[in-house]
Amino acid sequence: MMTRNHIRTMAAVIVSVGALVVSACSSSTGASSANTSGGATGSQQSQASSTDTPVTLTVWGWLPDQASAFNGLFAKFTATHPNIKVQYQGYPVQNYQTQLNAGLSGSNGPDIATLQAYGGLQPNIDSGSLVAITDKTVPGISAFPTPILDAARSTKSGGIYGVPYAVQDLGVFYNEDIFAKYNLKAPTTWDEFIQACETLKKAGVIPMSWESKDANAQPRKHETMGAAVYGGPSFTSDFLAGKTKMTDKPFVDSFQVMKDIMPYLPPDFAALDDPGEQTLFTSGKAAMVTGGVWQIDTWRQAGVKNLGFFPMPPGPGAASDHPLVTFYVDGSFGINSKSPHQSAALELLNWMTTKDFGNAIATDVSMIPVVPGTKPTDPLVQEINAIQQKESNTFLCYAYLNGGSPTCSDLVSHAVQDVMTGGMSPADAAASVQKGLDQWFAPKK
Repeated sequence: MMTRNHIRTMAAVIVSVGALVVSACSSSTGASSANTSGGATGSQQSQASSTDTPVTLTVWGWLPDQASAFNGLFAKFTATHPNIKVQYQGYPVQNYQTQLNAGLSGSNGPDIATLQAYGGLQPNIDSGSLVAITDKTVPGISAFPTPILDAARSTKSGGIYGVPYAVQDLGVFYNEDIFAKYNLKAPTTWDEFIQACETLKKAGVIPMSWESKDANAQPRKHETMGAAVYGGPSFTSDFLAGKTKMTDKPFVDSFQVMKDIMPYLPPDFAALDDPGEQTLFTSGKAAMVTGGVWQIDTWRQAGVKNLGFFPMPPGPGAASDHPLVTFYVDGSFGINSKSPHQSAALELLNWMTTKDFGNAIATDVSMIPVVPGTKPTDPLVQEINAIQQKESNTFLCYAYLNGGSPTCSDLVSHAVQDVMTGGMSPADAAASVQKGLDQWFAPKK
């Protein structure tokens, strides 16, 4: 269980990813200290492939919209490892874990899989589906800060099963052209947000695109809208220490905010799925959408050329007096224990610890890389990350409360859907989350 000091350490590390990864040698990984000189360069680890027989590695992930970008990224690896080709296959996130579990249990799975972070990783470890890695097999992980590697660590053995690749920031994205048309600016207070929504609604523009079908998205939406309301880091520390509960007013109020925004959502939001939400936003029918930095390139390619961002202002009765940007380590790349190409897969994982890979994550897919010595290059991503450094909040459910069953993410997802369809009050929603967590979570007092 993470202590209050660990929470502060994690926030300090990821809040300033760009700065800290440069000096990551000061942070122990829990694997070893074989390489503490920072992220290796491509020339240090990406020499000609030691694999004599040509191999094609399959990599599965949950970003089908960015499959082309990832394949371009991996082509940079093949340029220095000509006997190893890499094919990225993206699957819809809604079905990805089910498909991955089936693939890993059979003979048709990937050589390398994008793995859930934190507690969501443990079932694949328990099933024996993944190859453990160490600083002997992947020396570059020694340079990664401990809180980054914790996202790829077994909650039971402490072993590491993947190479983390990016940090994601959440918030509200908006079409700057629509805002300019109606003389609107990014809101910094709740009242300004409501005023902007009213102006857009009166003009016949849907203020905020929203979908309720994708269970995976609902906890992210809750964090985006409600983190400042429940108090972010201070609430997280107190909850993990057993000093507060989800049934306390701050967390109840975070569900109330979800109800408060309903007048400004699409009339059929309860029936909308993720593609529907994205289409409303990219077509210009909706001015705002909740999301993360990984979606920026997709929105731009779909037509939103001038994209803006703001952290959601604190709602009524908020425990925090300032907005918060929720972040989390997105996932890691790990090796299928049934892969016939584990040697080549290890070469790819070693490359994923180099600056060449970290820089490619920044430039090719516009994410926030975690490889020591690398940083985001997209101006908007840099802007968002700078805000996160000042107003940071770790994703409560995803980082700390997904290690048991039912997971916090599943509980919050159902609660959000029930609140926003009128089937549950905010108080009952918070109580349902607490009741579910009580089945397995024990605070460390």
